Amino acid sequence: MKSRLLAYATLTLTILQLSCASNRSRVVLLPDPDGKVGQIEVSTTRGSQRIEQAYQCIETLDSDDEPCTPAPMDQKEIMRRYGETLAMQPSPRVRLWTATLYCKNGSVELVERSQEALSKIIEDFRNNSPLEVYVIGHTDRVGPERYNLNLSHNRSAWIRDNLIANGIKSKIILVVFYGDTKPKVFTEDEVPEPLNRRVELVAKFSKR
Repeated sequence: MKSRLLAYATLTLTILQLSCASNRSRVVLLPDPDGKVGQIEVSTTRGSQRIEQAYQCIETLDSDDEPCTPAPMDQKEIMRRYGETLAMQPSPRVRLWTATLYCKNGSVELVERSQEALSKIIEDFRNNSPLEVYVIGHTDRVGPERYNLNLSHNRSAWIRDNLIANGIKSKIILVVFYGDTKPKVFTEDEVPEPLNRRVELVAKFSKR
């Protein structure tokens, strides 16, 4: 399932619940801290739905399922289900930075342009240390699921080790890996896709 944020001045907070027992997904639109509400569009291969009101949600079963009509969700139920997640949202005193690095086919090594980008990122991190860095590994859909899960882990670990070897503190780095389950570009099985062979970096910095 793909959630596409629309270009509005206000920010929106969405919650995407992925159940281990099924492919059910839920997107909930919440207001910003100042009460403003944006909009979000949820799209699958079967259609799309737009949420325009706070505390409404959309559910789908999988990427081939048509999104349901937006329905209200009780605020107490939202807090019961997602209170812990909401408490982890970045402070207004924190800014987020993201980057994507692309890997060679079946390898942990980066393509040349991404290797150059990593060198620049390391230099920037050494000059301005982040509070936290999330290193998130992915693969395309070529190969068995278990193989791709391990490969995505190895890719994120390879980036982590490069950061540490160049002076970035290990305690601020968190490794996450998803195998082929979160493609940037959807493909059928066994179709190579360079944009899916990637490691995403998300860093938190103190606002000055």
